[in-house]
Amino acid sequence: CDQALMQYGFYRRPKDLLKMFGIRLKKLLLWNSLSLIISIIAFLAIGLIYSPNILDVFIVILQIIALWVFFSVHTLFIYYIFQPYNDEHELKHPIYQVINFVVYFICYFSMNARLSGPKVAPIFIGASVIYSIIALVLVYKKAPDTFKVRISK
Repeated sequence: CDQALMQYGFYRRPKDLLKMFGIRLKKLLLWNSLSLIISIIAFLAIGLIYSPNILDVFIVILQIIALWVFFSVHTLFIYYIFQPYNDEHELKHPIYQVINFVVYFICYFSMNARLSGPKVAPIFIGASVIYSIIALVLVYKKAPDTFKVRISK
């Protein structure tokens, strides 16, 4: 839907791009909330049954929420900054693919590192907050220059 709208000047103003980013982020969070709610309920039930420390359970739930926000922001952020698709709807931006690979590799590595949730939760929560702030600033400052239709060659 962006391809047709990118021809209009209002669609490239920083405040309008940030507003659209916010609207899309709210929708994405809403759509992803079903899996979040199911994850929280399941983790809470398992945690209440098996964990001797309920505080650890709530810290890990905060971590799950932070990761929910992170991946929602990340998806939109790299879309707005790198506009990876061309006019033929093909994924053509190599940096987009590299960034996604790196993010998912870090996540895969952290899952296999067998670190306990309460120990790494502050890192994930902090990284999510910092990343989200940086993403908002960069979308405001850089997206008017990068958010454009790429012509296929």
